[in-house]
Amino acid sequence: MQLPDYLPGQDAPLVDAMPWLEDELFWPAFLFAVGHAGSAPEAFGVDPADLEALLDDFERSDLWPVFTVPIGRGVLHLIVRNFPGDPGLDWLVDAEIGAAARRLAAEDGGDSPGPGLPWGLLPTDPVNLLLALPTFGEGGDPDPVAAALWAVGATTSVDELAAELFAHRFYGR
Repeated sequence: MQLPDYLPGQDAPLVDAMPWLEDELFWPAFLFAVGHAGSAPEAFGVDPADLEALLDDFERSDLWPVFTVPIGRGVLHLIVRNFPGDPGLDWLVDAEIGAAARRLAAEDGGDSPGPGLPWGLLPTDPVNLLLALPTFGEGGDPDPVAAALWAVGATTSVDELAAELFAHRFYGR
C-alpha cells in the first residue's frame, strides 16, 4: 500500500488493515493496542491471551497497519507507525477533510483547526467512529462512543471503556 504524502522519501511498510476488521477479536485488540484501553478485552468478554497474535501484528516493524475511514466526502488514513523505538499513530487527511476542519474552526472563532479533528466531523457509523476516534481533538461526548462500542460487540463495562478511550486519545500528528 502506498500513501504518497506519508513520510516522503522513506519506504514505510504500509499494509491495508481493513480486512482485519473481519476477525472476531479485532475490536478488543484494536482498542487495547491503538486506544490504550486496558479494559477492552473484558468489555468484549475475551481472554487477553487470545489477543496475542493480533496484538503482535499491531507492533510489527515490518508491517504498519493502515485503516482507511470515510469522513464526510473525504478520507482519513490512520497509520499504526512501528519504527523500532518510536511507535505511534499517524494520520493523514485528504483535502476535503482538511477544508471541512478549517471551516469548522472558523465557525468556532478560530483561524485554524487545533490538534486533532473537530468533533463536528465525527462519523456516525460505529465502525468508522471507533477507527477515527484517536484523531479527534479535545471535547466531544462519550455517549456516541459508548453506543458504537455496543454496536461492535462490547457487552460489559461499556461506559468505562468509552471513558478510557476518551482519556487516551492521541489527537496529535
